[in-house]
Amino acid sequence: MLSIVIVNWNGEKYLEPCLDSIKAQKNIGYKIYIVDNGSKDRSLEIISRYQKSMDIVLLPLKKNEGFAEANNIGIEGSLGDEHEYVLTLNNDLELKENCFLELERYITSHAHIDSFQILLMNYFERNLIDAMGIYFKEDYQVVQLAYKENYENLKDFEHQVMGVSAGAAVYSKKALISVRDREGFFDRSFFAYYEDADLAIRLLKKGYKTALVKDAVAYHVHSGTGIQDSPFKTYYLARNMLLLQYKNRDVSGYGKKKFRFILYHVKLSLKYVARGKFSHAASLWKALLDFYKMKSRYADLKSVQGDNLLDERRGV
Repeated sequence: MLSIVIVNWNGEKYLEPCLDSIKAQKNIGYKIYIVDNGSKDRSLEIISRYQKSMDIVLLPLKKNEGFAEANNIGIEGSLGDEHEYVLTLNNDLELKENCFLELERYITSHAHIDSFQILLMNYFERNLIDAMGIYFKEDYQVVQLAYKENYENLKDFEHQVMGVSAGAAVYSKKALISVRDREGFFDRSFFAYYEDADLAIRLLKKGYKTALVKDAVAYHVHSGTGIQDSPFKTYYLARNMLLLQYKNRDVSGYGKKKFRFILYHVKLSLKYVARGKFSHAASLWKALLDFYKMKSRYADLKSVQGDNLLDERRGV
């Protein structure tokens, strides 16, 4: 049923628990594609050991190509196998024992849905939600639903799911193929952050439906192989949020909001300066500059669909 794509970058600390949790699942039929982003630790050694007992294809890259492109490579590699669905899975999580079984039950009984969110709970505080899907506000701002909310509050958010977080997301291959553009399934130019939101918008605009599978659970370390607060993350969050807006909004919708988002980042950079975080401020200014340099490459991908299409999905 599942082609599992795991992107790894220096993840030796997390690979064994992650792969052990997959190995413990009830066998519903799967093949694993691990795309290694040029790891310098013991990752390749660990993967090689697991290949002896699991159906794993290793796709090693010479350098870190980013989360988006590495997933593209894994998905492309999976298109020739017999499985209908792709599961993109972070390496810094552990699946609950019945996760795949619950996933299979839900998918087989909801054939009209093409993307599914595994419920991610906090690894250390397991009553707290880490990710349950994406919601788009009226100005296309991306909201990670129920982040750090108690599990008891899940019902207040589950009807709002409009897209899936790629850390633990299932996509039908037919849907992915139909929305692939020049930049790939995930937009490779994003490198990391917001690439799943961009894909979610393309799926929504093509009419594909999304659902949370709340009984399929995984425990997520959250930014286990990344740095929670860094100039790197500051840069990509800022630049990619602007790219997301420019690429996916129609001309009128983008024009009305562009200065608001730019002003937000200018103000944020000044706050970083006031706190002495000069490298973060510099990253924001670089993000703004690079966004303007990259705009021209999206001329042929620019959305011509009205913003009201997303409003309709949101029930407005």
